[in-house]
Order: sequence, then structure tokens, then C-alpha cells
Amino acid sequence: MQGIVLEILAAIGIIRSDHIWLEVDQIEEAIQNLLICVEMVFFALAQEYAFGSSPYIKKTKAELKKKDE
Repeated sequence: MQGIVLEILAAIGIIRSDHIWLEVDQIEEAIQNLLICVEMVFFALAQEYAFGSSPYIKKTKAELKKKDE
């Protein structure tokens, strides 16, 4: 979806290259890569919330107490 939006923005001239050594395609790719990196931060936080480690920590602590006794 992001790629399509970036293609449209480039087609209407919002994304453009002001440098001779930099193509519009490279700018689109760089923006998409940046967006993916930002998304991954939020996705990682959502994953941590959805699949937290607390059930496993409690289980491990209980198992360690049994082994010590």
C-alpha cells in the first residue's frame, strides 16, 4: 500500500529529485524503507504487549522454587 501511495506522490510531482545523482525511484525506496523501520518500532511494542513474557517468568520462578526444595 505504501509503495502505491509513494508512486502516486511521485507521479503528481510531490516526490521529486533536485539532484542529478539521485533518481526519484531511489527517493521512493528510501522513504518506504524509513516508513518500514518506523512501523517496526510500533509493531514490536504491540507484539510485546500481545505476547508478553510474564506467564513464562512466573512459571520459571515456580519451577525454580520446587527445585530448591
